[in-house]
Amino acid sequence: MRILHTSDWHIGRSFHGNSTLDALEQVLDELVAQVREHSVDVVIVAGDVFDSSMPAADCYGVLTRALTGIRETSARVVVTSGNHDSAARLGFLAPLLEDGVHVLTDAAVVGTPITLSDEHSPVHFYGVPYLEPALVRRTWPDVSLRTQEQVVGHAMSLVNADRAERGGRSVAIAHCFAAGVEPTPQLEREVRQDLRQGSLDVVPLSDFDGPDYVALGHIHGRAELAPQIR
Repeated sequence: MRILHTSDWHIGRSFHGNSTLDALEQVLDELVAQVREHSVDVVIVAGDVFDSSMPAADCYGVLTRALTGIRETSARVVVTSGNHDSAARLGFLAPLLEDGVHVLTDAAVVGTPITLSDEHSPVHFYGVPYLEPALVRRTWPDVSLRTQEQVVGHAMSLVNADRAERGGRSVAIAHCFAAGVEPTPQLEREVRQDLRQGSLDVVPLSDFDGPDYVALGHIHGRAELAPQIR
């Protein structure tokens, strides 16, 4: 299965007060062209689809056209929410989307995969959206969840428990600050601010042991943390 791993589209971000929508739409048009040229089977968007939890109407148009273009190539899409997104807003229309576009934003179903098949066998895609400890304590009331590291660790334990039962190939998708990644200067501003304030937990790589591939978002650049963790 050929997978294109993307993240952090940040639709709606401004640059020195100027809109980037037109430029981003050109980038996403090229992304669709690459999906078609390289016969990509699945496009992953590992969080921060939008730059704001309340994106402007034009932002939804950009996303709609990008997803439509990807689907016209016959590729499937798996999307998770990031810290810039509103999980509720991004996930609201998920049940109504056309077949082949999967939006995973609900912590309550973290251990339930989207299963896509190729000519070899099924591949199970587990979405781990950005998880704020204060917001998921009601979802998992019996687990001590004070930090994002603890939340991601618990989420991955659910993923691995399900993997053990299902077997087969698997991909985990998460949006977090993982150990061994340096923030990209002048891009992920929030990372440096949160690190200084001590409010952003670094998630150890060992939490992502298990799946065949782990597609991470949040840092605006390529990083190979381990052969199977990017």
